[in-house]
Amino acid sequence: MRFHYRNMLSSGFPDDYFDAVVNNETTMYVDLDVMFSEVGRLLKPHGQYVAFTWCANDADGEASPDVAYINRHHL
Repeated sequence: MRFHYRNMLSSGFPDDYFDAVVNNETTMYVDLDVMFSEVGRLLKPHGQYVAFTWCANDADGEASPDVAYINRHHL
């Protein structure tokens, strides 16, 4: 496995290049339509995309037990 630090909206890799694409804590900063288009272009057929992100929004009410656990851990 290799990791690449690239622009997630225009990576420079050819079409159908990766079996998997992973990003962490970044999707909230970009236009999702553009980002998903690039990820879709990069993935081989039946490839997998995984995104890790975490956020809290007190305006939406109480967090689920799972989110509350994560919040306690990180805060």
